[in-house]
Amino acid sequence: MSRSQSTALVFVAVALLFLFWKNSATADSYPLPDPSGIMAATQLEVSIRHAGERKLALGVTNTGDQALTLITWNSPLDPIAFKLGLVELIPAGSSEPVPMNTIQVRRKMPPESDSLATIQPGETKENVLELDTRVVPSLKELKGKKMTVRCKGTWMGVWVADGFKNEELEKIGSAEETQFGDFDAELKSVEL
Repeated sequence: MSRSQSTALVFVAVALLFLFWKNSATADSYPLPDPSGIMAATQLEVSIRHAGERKLALGVTNTGDQALTLITWNSPLDPIAFKLGLVELIPAGSSEPVPMNTIQVRRKMPPESDSLATIQPGETKENVLELDTRVVPSLKELKGKKMTVRCKGTWMGVWVADGFKNEELEKIGSAEETQFGDFDAELKSVEL
């Protein structure tokens, strides 16, 4: 066997060992999500509507046929969604969002029941938020200007409501039924 054949054989052996180790570690360490639950997060549709001067309503609609429970933290239903930076204001003609003062929050795990929302099929839950100059320092200068509002982030946990168990909150991130996914919504041509 030539030196190049030996090198190639060693490379293949190392690659196979790596793949075997990676797959076995993944299968043993982290439960695989339930394929029926993967769709749960995709059945949540986020919307934005103008709700009055300096007010925006962030909505979450369940477009599926089963009730869904979600953690409201870092979602459109979070009362501090603006402060968390989930919402961007992009003036017309600009590609850059307006600077906003955001905060980082540490929350006690597991979430309390008031941090959960169950949304029935076809139901929409809304969170009406008011912008102020503490979050958007340039808010007064933006009055009367058109802008695009964008809300984006990642769900911290979504479950089919019938299968939801409070003890699953203890092991968020490792419970098989917990689903995650991104959300993104846009509202164009708004005057705040």
